[in-house]
Amino acid sequence: MLYGVFQPSVSPDNRHFALVSYSSGGDDISTTPYSAAAWREVPEFKDTLPEFEPAEPVKARLYYYDPFPTILPRFWLPFVLPDEA
Repeated sequence: MLYGVFQPSVSPDNRHFALVSYSSGGDDISTTPYSAAAWREVPEFKDTLPEFEPAEPVKARLYYYDPFPTILPRFWLPFVLPDEA
């Protein structure tokens, strides 16, 4: 997502919107005037995507997990310390 507006809220005096705006610079808190007279009607949404067709289900092979082949270490690294005498 490149840009977005989240969590809009009308100020207590009904004169401004406060909202969180997101851009390439990160999140910001912004305000904008609340003017219902300047609102325009939105055209009806027309979906141009093709109809959804579900995929064929995948036939998974059933097997039981066995932890014993991986329980032993694959390598051994000796750790040598000097003798404190």
